[in-house]
Amino acid sequence: MANWAWVFVANLKGPKGDTGAQGPGNGYKGTLASNTDLNTLTAASDTGFYHMSSTGNYVNSPTLAGGLLEVKVTGLLAGEQRMTRYQTGEVWQRVIQSWTATPKTWTDWKREGAIDPTLIASGTNLDDVRTPGDYLIPNTTTALSLTGGWPDALQPTRTTAHLRVDATSGGIVWQKLHVFGGPGTYLERATGTIGTTPFPFRDWKDLNASSAVTPGGTDPGADAALANMLRVADFTYRRGGIWKTNGLPVVSFRVDHGLNNWNDKLRGPHESKGIPYGLALNSRSWSVAENDTVTPAMVNAWVTAGLCEIWNHGANGHTDQTTEAGIVDTVVNGLAELREQLPAAQIDGWIVPGVGGTGFNGFVNGSTPEKFYTTLVGRLILKYHAVSTGAFPGTYRRILDGHLRQGQSHFGMESRTPAEIIAEIQLAQTNKRGLQLMIHPSLVDQPGYITTSQYVEVLDYVKAEVTAGRLLAKGMYDLLLADARL
Repeated sequence: MANWAWVFVANLKGPKGDTGAQGPGNGYKGTLASNTDLNTLTAASDTGFYHMSSTGNYVNSPTLAGGLLEVKVTGLLAGEQRMTRYQTGEVWQRVIQSWTATPKTWTDWKREGAIDPTLIASGTNLDDVRTPGDYLIPNTTTALSLTGGWPDALQPTRTTAHLRVDATSGGIVWQKLHVFGGPGTYLERATGTIGTTPFPFRDWKDLNASSAVTPGGTDPGADAALANMLRVADFTYRRGGIWKTNGLPVVSFRVDHGLNNWNDKLRGPHESKGIPYGLALNSRSWSVAENDTVTPAMVNAWVTAGLCEIWNHGANGHTDQTTEAGIVDTVVNGLAELREQLPAAQIDGWIVPGVGGTGFNGFVNGSTPEKFYTTLVGRLILKYHAVSTGAFPGTYRRILDGHLRQGQSHFGMESRTPAEIIAEIQLAQTNKRGLQLMIHPSLVDQPGYITTSQYVEVLDYVKAEVTAGRLLAKGMYDLLLADARL
């Protein structure tokens, strides 16, 4: 690498015979003398290229390693230094900050491509740091002065840390905190309820920790990545592979339990118009009030008829689980029971149930990729299912390129007007996207929610657009494999 550097600077010499001693425009100036203070290279005659020895001990150098120094001084209140390190190719740059000062002053060295974090001021409340970007808590003194949401797990330990903030336009915020030194901890938290403004943060979760796994035991979610990869391949094969929409957008309907209302009010219009639907079911909720007039045999017949598909929604409905046994029972046993109850169904997917409390020890609604591999419930979802819903921001309007993606969200219908729902469908049509619609049938015809006739109005629009050749209505599984590229 050093030989390359010498060839490079040789090509930068001035005209033949230029020895590098005549002022601006000079080329290679030779090896920079050991112990040279780089701050003193401020004259026009210093312009040129220098070899910096790895043993030179240069003052105010950005690195102790050897490299190539380029100096440019115009003599017109401007000067620049650029240092390229041999072997690694890292590059630093700075400019004269004050030409009139004695001695002249320089800006700090900045490494090209490096993140330049914002320093967090003493006394900052971490709950108020909501602007996206990178932040540096520079030392223990500053860390000790911070208020608000410093992680309980790190009290009273406080030291230098890097904070990353991501946010959406809706006021939802994520914070990731990497604490340096002894703790070496990497934590994450996000805003939770949207009932107050600004949205309050949930508790910090340690991303280095295995969630809800018995100490000294075996992680029941082990090998989730390998298992899911094989399940995705099998899922794709069994369902005919990626399919072409011929450039058309796709709409899909998701139905979360509420089987009584679904059967009495909405299933008939759906099936009469030939519009598929996916049911999110709990294996142990057949006898609850919203489902108790519908039996597994009835749903199995709907599946056999061809328009109904089934997704696992957990064994115990919307009930939080915090123990390893409880989480395994909800995800794994719930799936096995549902498959036994509905033998006609190919159940490949998990639909995230909304739960309170710990949100399955931090998984909550599956809002980030990390939720799927740093929590036990996330690993079990991937290990036992090919596909899963989630709450990745901006994903209910799907990209249709045939690539199966985990964690995608939905557009809720029950508190929307037909005009609002149809407007979303039209946006999907305009942009050739896939739209995942969702409804809780138990809310239909309740005060403040969509009525049966309004829901049928949406179905009528979808059917008309499908008939006109401007839209496709497919099942949730098919939506994941659709490709609208021509």
